[in-house]
Parts: sequence; C-alpha cells; structure tokens
Amino acid sequence: MDKKKQFKLGLVINPLAGIGGKTGLKGSDGLKTIEKAFSMGAKKESSYRAEEALLHLKFLKDKFKIITCSGDMGQQSCDRIGLIAYKIVDVNLNNTSRNDTLKAAKIMEKEKVDLILFSGGDGTANDIFSAVSSRIPIIGIPAGVKMHSSVFGNSPNATGSIVSRIINKELK
Repeated sequence: MDKKKQFKLGLVINPLAGIGGKTGLKGSDGLKTIEKAFSMGAKKESSYRAEEALLHLKFLKDKFKIITCSGDMGQQSCDRIGLIAYKIVDVNLNNTSRNDTLKAAKIMEKEKVDLILFSGGDGTANDIFSAVSSRIPIIGIPAGVKMHSSVFGNSPNATGSIVSRIINKELK
C-alpha cells in the first residue's frame, strides 16, 4: 500500500445475525425464523458486537476512511462510536437482506477498500466472499449463531484489536 494513501475500511453489519441464538433457533435464515425469533423476545445484537470491535478504531480515525452501509448495516454504529463514514452505501432500511450485503461488498471492491470488516455469521461471510472472492481481505466480528468459518476473530474485542494493528501497519 502506498504510504500516502489512507487506509480504506469497508464495514458491513448484518443486523439480523444471531437473532435466533438466544431463542434456541438455529440461525437467522429466512423470514419465518426471524419473525419467530422476534415473537419470542429476541433483540438485534449484531451492531453492539460490531461497536465493541469498532471501539478499538476510535482513536485511529485520522488513519483510515470507512465505507459502510446506511442505517443499522453500519452507519448507526459508526455514529454511536464517533466514527465518520467517508462513503455510505444505501441499502433497504426496512428489510435488509443478503442482496444488500452483496451490493455493499461489490461497491466496496469498486472503491478499492483495503479490508472488509463485517459483523455476522457464516451466511454473511459466505455472501461477502461470493461478492469479492479473495480479491479483498475480509475479517469477521462473530455475531451469528453458526460460527464455523475461520474468517472470524475469537471475539469482537480480538477482532477490533487485529484491525487496529492492521491500520497501524503492525500486521500485514
């Protein structure tokens, strides 16, 4: 990476990831599962896990730019942490879906992000990988129910620490 070029971080949050976990459902796949989880008292938690990771980046904000999605797919978490998004990818705010994730990842590739950070589960990981393959490094904040991929950090805290070290050029 050119030393004068500012690091570009793509951020995607799947707001429904993990919604079925605390209700004993096996994931958040499908509208019926999501509706059932909400009827059982489930709450969206993926953004809070993302914010735990993003806290590691708060004091590095002059060293990178964030490209993220509108609403609860990224922009709201950035706002709560005090990170300003350089570019916002508009998504369907009423009913986010894998199509929004695919769209965001493709736009992030066009924007030449250095890394895509995402909060979700294996489905989100698969969607991002299907959009960008191995052309862009990706790292996941564990937030889903099904967590079998090695793309995830051990915890949101660990993932945030890794990303901050990458931005600081301590890791390559």
